[in-house]
Amino acid sequence: LRGRENTLGVIALFHGSRPKLTLEQINLLDSVCQHLGLALERDILSREAKATKLLEESERLHQTLLNSVSHELRTPLTSLFGAASALNDPATRENPAAVAALGAELVHAAERLNRVVENLLDMSRLESGTLRAKKDLLDLTDLTHSVVARYERFLGPVTVEERAGPIWVLGDETLLEHAILNLLLNAKKYGGDSVTAETKAQGDQALLLVKDAGPGISAEAMPRIFDKFYRAPGSAPGGTGLGLSIVRSIAELHGGSVRAGNREKGAVFTMALPRATLPIGMEATHE
Repeated sequence: LRGRENTLGVIALFHGSRPKLTLEQINLLDSVCQHLGLALERDILSREAKATKLLEESERLHQTLLNSVSHELRTPLTSLFGAASALNDPATRENPAAVAALGAELVHAAERLNRVVENLLDMSRLESGTLRAKKDLLDLTDLTHSVVARYERFLGPVTVEERAGPIWVLGDETLLEHAILNLLLNAKKYGGDSVTAETKAQGDQALLLVKDAGPGISAEAMPRIFDKFYRAPGSAPGGTGLGLSIVRSIAELHGGSVRAGNREKGAVFTMALPRATLPIGMEATHE
């Protein structure tokens, strides 16, 4: 079996005690072998091209990860180093207001550093397939309020709109908090101070809608908005490009989904999770 330049393989034909092949049969077999050789060569070239493309993509993602993480780690580390160095100054330590401000800066930088590490750990565990979501009974509205209150330092004002009554889901509290936080941080980054989180039930789904008043999502960015490390053209500096990808993975781990869209002014991200049905007799205890 030959390709255009190289021998790719050999076909052995055992004829036994039958009469010799005719010239017509030999020509037929030769033609078949030529076609098989060319088909085999095309398959080999296709596999090599795919392997090369995967290697190039892997290298690109590796470089993107290094660039993103180095930037995201450098900023809080610089703040930590600067604040810690200032606290070593005897004159600074004698100024209570300066000490308080530097302490707040240290906490802020440490929390930012922790978010970067948490996102990297989440992505690593989600991609390895070793992460298993717990199935605790959670109120999506309470969970959203909790995230907004806990991370107010980073998020600033966030309006939480809710419908009457709890919206129950079965899920992992820590993972869902990470997903909600990443959605809110993304909205804050592009939507400024006008960020709204709305929770509601729709049929058998529990929905969280995060809305901002930013420029919206371009047609170019929309198909790739949840890809790892993707940054839309003109994006503000900062971020690892993992947040929305992690949201999608966490939602899918819970049997849900996340989608993005535009509204009249700004973007809206909708995370949909399977709505939990309370066993009979538990409704009253969870009002």
